[in-house]
Amino acid sequence: MTESFIVLAAVLASGVFYWWSGRHLVRRPDDPALPERILIRQQHAMLVLVLSCVLLMYAAGMSFWLAFVGLLVASWIGDYPSRRVVFDETWTLGAYLRWHARFTTGYLGFWFGVLAAPSIIQAAGAWRWPVAGTLAAVLGVWGHHYSAVLLWIVRARPLAAAEAWAPILERSQAPPPRLLAMPVPGGRFVNAFALPSSRTASVLFSEPLLELLDAREQAAILAHEMAHLEHYDRRRCRIAAVSGVALVVLATLGAALALDWLGGGVLVLAWSAGLILAFALRTSRQRAHETESDLRALALCQDADALISGLTKLTTAGRVPRRWSSEIERHASHPSLARRLQAIRRAAGMAPESLRAADVLVVSTAPPGGRVILDDRGVSWLGGIGTAERRDPALLRQLATTSWAVPYTDLVELRVVASWWGAASLRVRDRAGTSRTVRIAADDLHALQQRLDAVEHRLAHDAQLAAPSPVVARLTAIGLWGVSIGSLFPLGLVIGVIALVRPSRAALAAVAGTAGACVLVVFGDLADGGRHWTQAASATGAILVAAVAAWLAARPPASDWRRSDYVPVLAAAGVAVAGTAAYVAGYALWMRPSPSLMLDTLAGTPMLWASVGVIGCALVTGPGRAVRGAGMAVVVAAVLINLGVRVGELEALTRVVAPPASESRPLPRLASFPLRTQGGWLRVSPLGTRMAVAERSRPHEGDRRFTVLDATGGRTEVEGHDLYFIDEGTALSVGDVTEGASLQQLDFADPTGVTSTWRTVLAGVRGLRLSSVHGSGWAGLGFDASTDDHIGVIGRFGAADFRRQRLHGDDMTDVGTVALAPDGRGLRTTGDAAALARLPWAVLLYAGRLSMESRVWRVDGERAPHLVASLPAMATCQLAGSDLGTAVCVGTDSSRTLIWRFDLAAKPSPPLIVPGRGWRSAVSRDGRLVALWTQDDVVTVDLDRTHATRWTLSPATGYPIDLVPAGDRLIALRYASAGASVEVYDTRSAVREGRATP
Repeated sequence: MTESFIVLAAVLASGVFYWWSGRHLVRRPDDPALPERILIRQQHAMLVLVLSCVLLMYAAGMSFWLAFVGLLVASWIGDYPSRRVVFDETWTLGAYLRWHARFTTGYLGFWFGVLAAPSIIQAAGAWRWPVAGTLAAVLGVWGHHYSAVLLWIVRARPLAAAEAWAPILERSQAPPPRLLAMPVPGGRFVNAFALPSSRTASVLFSEPLLELLDAREQAAILAHEMAHLEHYDRRRCRIAAVSGVALVVLATLGAALALDWLGGGVLVLAWSAGLILAFALRTSRQRAHETESDLRALALCQDADALISGLTKLTTAGRVPRRWSSEIERHASHPSLARRLQAIRRAAGMAPESLRAADVLVVSTAPPGGRVILDDRGVSWLGGIGTAERRDPALLRQLATTSWAVPYTDLVELRVVASWWGAASLRVRDRAGTSRTVRIAADDLHALQQRLDAVEHRLAHDAQLAAPSPVVARLTAIGLWGVSIGSLFPLGLVIGVIALVRPSRAALAAVAGTAGACVLVVFGDLADGGRHWTQAASATGAILVAAVAAWLAARPPASDWRRSDYVPVLAAAGVAVAGTAAYVAGYALWMRPSPSLMLDTLAGTPMLWASVGVIGCALVTGPGRAVRGAGMAVVVAAVLINLGVRVGELEALTRVVAPPASESRPLPRLASFPLRTQGGWLRVSPLGTRMAVAERSRPHEGDRRFTVLDATGGRTEVEGHDLYFIDEGTALSVGDVTEGASLQQLDFADPTGVTSTWRTVLAGVRGLRLSSVHGSGWAGLGFDASTDDHIGVIGRFGAADFRRQRLHGDDMTDVGTVALAPDGRGLRTTGDAAALARLPWAVLLYAGRLSMESRVWRVDGERAPHLVASLPAMATCQLAGSDLGTAVCVGTDSSRTLIWRFDLAAKPSPPLIVPGRGWRSAVSRDGRLVALWTQDDVVTVDLDRTHATRWTLSPATGYPIDLVPAGDRLIALRYASAGASVEVYDTRSAVREGRATP
């Protein structure tokens, strides 16, 4: 249900944004800053689209591309109402959707197919090779006939060449192309396309373009498209064809082959990111070719006025601003109109119209109190004028209290910027990168735009500011989402969104800091014993993201520092620091953990020091040496906090067992006892000479029988649902009777067979499971038949009476969490999220490996349990030792296993740390040996010697279901294809060779 809601929200988000933002645009269709508002709205809409795609990747799974089509259609529908007004269109919603679907399929469908091919092949499962072959054939044919498919889908019709076009076709070095027109019924799509081909090229005009331009302007646009065809000669077309075939083969057959050794998610993510990055870089490089095509078009049409007029009409009809920011100029496929017209005028030798000294424009600022003056020399701003309506520049300069002025020749940007919902401003940026922004009164916007048109040729358009590419910066921000792990994912998500929306130097530095923190977290996991290849991949990706982000942030700034670049980053990191610090402080005051547990908690809360580091990284890019120095000091402090916590944790948890890989050895098998049916669980005598396996005689029937085995191979069948060995020759058996539970003592040492030396009925008790035996007493856990409450049951051998003991506390749903001794003492272990981590905000800030804890309670008769300790792992505890006064707790934490052994009357000492995680664990009766096992290996840990040995298990004997250490033996219940069996292994070699490790 949650995933479906996320998919629906992501699909509708872009359409809702288009509809909502479009309502603001249609209220002012004659706004002089309308092109600028449409541009910024389109940028924000693309960010919403990217974020929606990210959500769909997580929530839609294999249905991503189907959901993406829905997202695209929702965007078109949301844009339709405002587009009709802004572009003066007349088509119906159906005609609008049909045309957009046809054009998008024809123009981008091939590339979407190449992008989606690995995902489709992965979803095909066992049919991936037939699907890959089919896709390779379809995409191969489509790519080879790309132009023909596009022209057929958009219903292009032949177009007769006008008389003014003939000289252009004769002058061009490219073979004469096919000329076609694309109908756009009721729409205002104004564009032309050159479609190169090694056989017959084509030039496609939209019909609204032909209607908009006169004959001379049409010829000039044709000349521009012919310049493109000259550039893409036969050699380049062949290279493009070979590249397309290689791309199709990699996306289909290569993806099907790579799925055999690389995970589907990794493959799809790597392919998508690589293809999108390559496409973005290709689009960016195309800008220089556009300028060359403009100059070649001038030579072909020999009519600079028509070329200038045609390009201007296209820009105006498309509601595109004449002037762009430096950031857009760097990654757009076409230069801005101002830059293109300046290059055309320079090549044609056209002298720009000069301004007279009397041509001075004075515009008011908003709020009132300032003036902007554009004269024949440059632009200046005057502050402190007041609200009086004065337009004399000389008088205004005398009244001004503050001012600045920049000549046109020093400017690289002089343009109007506007949000799609609010006011408009004048942006002034010089060669040094200094940027100034002044809000302009709405009544003066039209006059300002006209003056900017008149002076734009005097700006230093050829000067380029050194600044990081916004495309690479935004892709790096997206990459941060992929490398953010564990509890750092919320921080990475927020910082990534900030850098995606506004890739400033501060945001990129924060990206680098977050990725660096992820690297330290991965290295910490490796130090704890993690060795999975995904950790190496995460570390590599985080290093790459950190390096690219740091390089981009270190580039010279494209503008003066702005407070708006720092506020989002510092606010997000500050909230994370405050929230995490409050959580840690509350945890310390509430739970009062031991120093070792507190250090482990801090080590598992990287959000704290990572957020501090992010603040420092952002400040390093700030203004002034003092701010940068403070930022560097904060970064160093964050790294030292991390290292200090790690060193303190290792110092407090010094009992580390690290069995080298070279010590792994085959586990010697002493005996094997096959079973007739599958076993439920295993019971072993204290020294391991007898074993009992709960077997199921029929499917879905509860355990009703035990098969008891001895070292000589003897077998005995015992009825009951639980059995507990007292020593090597006697055991207690539990069965069900009408009155309650039946308990009897069995003697296996009698050569005549199993005899019952004592039997009693525990009235009103059901579901009894034996917990321990000590001396002449026994203890177990069961249910009160009248109340269904969990109870402890305590009695003595030979006595018919018994005692019920109430178990205090909540969540008593798992009787395995309680270990009870015959004297009424015992342990209760509960595992859950830490108390404060249950709060929604804490879960977001503290979603790492230590969010789960085990609390150990000491049980003492009918009195309320006493909290002994909180363990930083999901642990299980049991009583051990000759007097059952010792507790042994085993838990897993990240990529390691923690083992505590402590006296019931004392608090736990620092745990023994075993690198690696076992699937399950078992403890010997005496509390000396702990066994950890996975499918293929076993680690036996001698707690007395602080030594561990790794053993390998033969896959032929099946995987262990249950495993118990007893004396010098290891008894395992294993399942294999041949059937279940009990295996007895010898661990004496490990005991003889064991040695204590510091």
